Amino acid sequence: MFLNLFLTPFLATTFFIFALYPLAQKIGLLDMPSHRKRHERATPLIGGIAIYCSLWVTLFFYEGDLANQTAFIVAATLLVYVGVIDDYKEVNVKARLIFQVIAALIMVQFADIKITNLGNLLGFGNIYLDVYASTLFTVFAVVGGINAFNMIDGLDGLGGSISLVSLASIAILSGTAQDWMLFDYCIIFIASLAAFLLFNMRIFGRPHAKIFLGDAGSTLMGFTVCW
Repeated sequence: MFLNLFLTPFLATTFFIFALYPLAQKIGLLDMPSHRKRHERATPLIGGIAIYCSLWVTLFFYEGDLANQTAFIVAATLLVYVGVIDDYKEVNVKARLIFQVIAALIMVQFADIKITNLGNLLGFGNIYLDVYASTLFTVFAVVGGINAFNMIDGLDGLGGSISLVSLASIAILSGTAQDWMLFDYCIIFIASLAAFLLFNMRIFGRPHAKIFLGDAGSTLMGFTVCW
């Protein structure tokens, strides 16, 4: 079961990278070199799309439903959709934030994933948040997390590697706690990221990244880690 859960997204991501690569070059879904960027050639922004498509393939073959699967897919689809448009033709910052807030609200309202306790933050005992405060705080934190991952994706392998390490850490904790649904979520994305990094990192003698995550990928991974 574990092997299948890893191999399916790994192979699916690899397939979609090969399939989307020529299409991205044809339609111009490329990150062009400029004085603000370190890469020297137009690079396809297909990593996030490949990971997203592989998620659909994996869930098709997955036996059963993951926790809050529908809510996660809807929210992820919104972010990937806006991210692809932003990669192809820049989207207004306010519009991006609106969609990120909607994705966070789906997480809070439909999946009931929210921060309700800040712990003993000030040394006077645990700080508990009521329904409205927990919703606002969680949305703020998720939007911040999404954009943090988007901002760190500036060097070859950096965004993907940080996402991989984050999800691997969560996988270890969820496995220890025997939360197998959360563990399965992590494995799916770990496998997809492993496949992506084979094309994104400067390995096998490659002097440059072959593909990038794009805004679609960095926002998807930021949201997934927050979830």
